[in-house]
Amino acid sequence: MALRPASSYDGATNPKDVPLMKTLAALFVALALAAAPVLPAAAQQATGGGLTREAVLRDPAAPVLGNPDGDVTIVEYVDYQCGYCKKMRPELMKVVNDDGKVRLVMKEWPIFGPVSEHAARMALAAAFQGGYARAHESLMEHKGKLSEAVVEKVLQGAGLDLARLRADLERHGKEIDAHLARNGQQGDASAFRVRRRWWSRASCFRA
Repeated sequence: MALRPASSYDGATNPKDVPLMKTLAALFVALALAAAPVLPAAAQQATGGGLTREAVLRDPAAPVLGNPDGDVTIVEYVDYQCGYCKKMRPELMKVVNDDGKVRLVMKEWPIFGPVSEHAARMALAAAFQGGYARAHESLMEHKGKLSEAVVEKVLQGAGLDLARLRADLERHGKEIDAHLARNGQQGDASAFRVRRRWWSRASCFRA
């Protein structure tokens, strides 16, 4: 499955050399939810109506970290080969942990090619053995380049059952791929709004 055209990534890419939709939106689109209850029409059209408040904030397939019942929701679109995502992670998790009332919705958004897609699919498959948080943390903390073999080694080192991961990926592959496709549509549309409005004006939705 090819969610995006493959992009090369060396772990040290300058933000100026990466399209804006692959930096700001991949870093994270923080919907720190307070005001605008209606999504812009352009964003709705970009996803065929798929960028609704409920689709972004309450997709039942999306893993949630932090406080599932929190009164503030942050949505993070992440690629495990995104150096900027990894640099921001300590600050983001400090906010989540210090506040105690932040609901962090994870949106796997593999934009850096096949290895990123493999990592995202394996992380989501880990949820079926109750290990998404471990998978996500271990991949985010990994230093250096990823390959499919490295992804599996990292996940195994985090205590995940690799044989079950592969079996769950086979068993639930279609729903995982559908989930990633939804994330991709939302991420692409969100990136446009980051450039034109969401990022600069901090537009947000009521949870």
